Amino acid sequence: SSALHHCLSDILEFLVEIAAVVVGTAVFVGFVLFGFR
Repeated sequence: SSALHHCLSDILEFLVEIAAVVVGTAVFVGFVLFGFR
């Protein structure tokens, strides 16, 4: 149970980091596209 919880915690942190990168990239691309329009 403890090992499973640790594994899920690592996966959750990994997904959060990916989400942060995706959101940051989307915001940056949005600013670039709408900034040059």
